[in-house]
Amino acid sequence: MKLILTLVTLFVAHFVSAQKPRYVPFQYQGEISIMDVDGNTFVGPGTFNDYHVVGDFKAYIVWDQRLTDQDFFFNAISGQGEDDIAGRLDRECGALAVGDRTFYHFWAEGASAMVSYGTDVLYLPQRYLKIEPNRQAWDNENLPDKHFVWAKKRDYTYDVLLPEQQFKAVENLPEFTSYDLVFGTSETGAMQLKGFVLGSWEAIERKFGQMYGIPQSDSVVTVYDVDFKKLGTAVYREKEISALFTEEIQLRGSLVPPPQIIHQVINSEGTTVELNDEYRLIPNTADSKRLVLVNAKKNNEPVLGAGDFDYRYFSTKEDAKALLQVRHGKSGSIFFFDFNGTFFPKGVPMIPKDKMEWKSNQ
Repeated sequence: MKLILTLVTLFVAHFVSAQKPRYVPFQYQGEISIMDVDGNTFVGPGTFNDYHVVGDFKAYIVWDQRLTDQDFFFNAISGQGEDDIAGRLDRECGALAVGDRTFYHFWAEGASAMVSYGTDVLYLPQRYLKIEPNRQAWDNENLPDKHFVWAKKRDYTYDVLLPEQQFKAVENLPEFTSYDLVFGTSETGAMQLKGFVLGSWEAIERKFGQMYGIPQSDSVVTVYDVDFKKLGTAVYREKEISALFTEEIQLRGSLVPPPQIIHQVINSEGTTVELNDEYRLIPNTADSKRLVLVNAKKNNEPVLGAGDFDYRYFSTKEDAKALLQVRHGKSGSIFFFDFNGTFFPKGVPMIPKDKMEWKSNQ
């Protein structure tokens, strides 16, 4: 029985290990490379010009500048490029949050495509110029089972896409070049989405991606509820639009959530930053504004050696302080440091040793 339990334990440990990423990007002297977790360079500099972390290190979207000038998914576990999609990533849109799923807008094969990693690519019937970003928007801009994606067409008018219907465009809307969101006010809780106003850019002087501060005007706009049922027309002012909803409303291009600390830059302020019971960032004795990464269990032995480093937390979906992203000031090297061992070997800088030039200069 003991043998069986041991084998099960080993199997589970192997399975968990197999699901962890084995490949990780780093930057050295301004160029991006990919290494394996054993410290060997896997893809050298000059191949990839940019990368985005996908699905908490399940994959990376990498920009191949050497052969294809296209973006594609690089599997962080297998080290293989994936051919589900190859095109250009809409970087201005970035990660598009749709409920508990994340989509990316690609331009591929002459059309727009929406991609959620690990699922089939959804090719849209046309090529959109841009998709409005929503990564800073609050969840209550959407209903529990309905989300809205605003897509700018080549004639600069918009479509409203419904992700729950494979990004089908809402039908029977007038042409519009600008829009705003309508929120119900509340003294006790968060404001809730009530509808939309559609109009011309002259009526609604909203810049692409603008979340607040849109000037109201006396121009006429068309007003809809959250199901895109037309309520009527009104001048673009809260008082007149409130009358159509028969309640007090606020106009907001988007609703900014409560302060969130995502990818937080770590500043010293002369105090120690406890990462866990083993690793901490302590003020440099020569300059209290600088921090030194040390191992508390080894009498505060420096982990990275000498040099000036900047640190920020790298946030994942589950943990805003999941691991560190470290930048070496002199060389410009940028790499990850997983102080908990959640994704990468615990306490090991994710940059090849031969690129840690600051140690060789000690």
